[in-house]
Amino acid sequence: MVQVGAGKDPWGGFRRGFSGTTMLTLKDFGITKNLGPASASLEMILDVEGVRK
Repeated sequence: MVQVGAGKDPWGGFRRGFSGTTMLTLKDFGITKNLGPASASLEMILDVEGVRK
């Protein structure tokens, strides 16, 4: 994960954002059916924003 930003928001809170990626394959989940080369793996993108309380 990489921090993409942090700071005060217009409502007086403090926010911090993160972004990360990972690659998943069907075989990782026990799926052995051949769905073609475009379905062999996928990229998962995760963007998270948190607000300090």
